[in-house]
Amino acid sequence: MIDIDVTEALRRPGTQVRFSWQGDPGYPELTLAAPLTVDCVCELADEGVRVRGDLEAQLVLPCTRCLEPVVRDVSGSFDELFMSAPGDEDVYAYNRETKRISLDQMIYDILSVDIPLQVLCSDTCRGLCPQCGHNLNAGPCECRPPEDDHAVSQNNPFAKLKDLF
Repeated sequence: MIDIDVTEALRRPGTQVRFSWQGDPGYPELTLAAPLTVDCVCELADEGVRVRGDLEAQLVLPCTRCLEPVVRDVSGSFDELFMSAPGDEDVYAYNRETKRISLDQMIYDILSVDIPLQVLCSDTCRGLCPQCGHNLNAGPCECRPPEDDHAVSQNNPFAKLKDLF
């Protein structure tokens, strides 16, 4: 868990609490190639505690075509308000009793948004064979192409579209 003790910022307005963290936050949906780095500053604001900072990570993502792992750098800045009793689900909360802020959900949200929709291991990735699943970047597979294109097209409900092009 990535937690910040904001007792000092809450006790003395104008005080900035600096926080640095490096490690693996343990998000099951995200695989890191290197430790996540977070640097931020917390200070009391009118409505709650304001947290500003930067994060950097290296995510391991599957190639969209061949499913091989690809490492991508992700970085971002954030400026968020944490409230003790948020009335909106888009606002992060802090625990008033323990005077701690958990950055886990915010950082997860930032990393999730920064994941590209299409990740390629290379621009020339050939992908997987649609018949056997062999990675075509490693070489050709042993599959034979369909011998009779007409026989395949009769079972395909979209075969009529081929004549339109």
